[in-house]
Amino acid sequence: MVSKQGLFGDSEFKNLLADKSVKTKPLSPKLGTEIEGIQLSQLTDKQKDDLALLVEERGVVVFRGQDFKDLPFYDISSWGEYFGPLHIHPTTGTPVGQPHFHIIIRRAKSDEQQTYLANGLNTVGWHSDVTYEPQSPEIVSTIPKID
Repeated sequence: MVSKQGLFGDSEFKNLLADKSVKTKPLSPKLGTEIEGIQLSQLTDKQKDDLALLVEERGVVVFRGQDFKDLPFYDISSWGEYFGPLHIHPTTGTPVGQPHFHIIIRRAKSDEQQTYLANGLNTVGWHSDVTYEPQSPEIVSTIPKID
């Protein structure tokens, strides 16, 4: 099933991948793509439509070096709302006045975790949450390090 915004995407992703500096790398033959050379916060609406379709087709799309951690809550929320209603997690804390943001902090329990946490916020490599929701979130953003 294609998301609402994916219906408007170009099947050749011309809006999203047209720039020659953008590089794509499949993570496996049928699932996942890593893309370099795109700053998600700067996408136009047409590029976001292509992104929605690409996520539908590839399942997982990875972008490194994003600037969301440097943006105000409002800008991040507005970006996410383009794709649909934002999720409010029912069981964890949020920043004051920002119910759509989910706080995840783990304390190190071993030397190995301490080393890992020096460059990240948690020890979870892959996690699926709120799968019980009638419509689970389509796009999940993880910010690996906050300075």
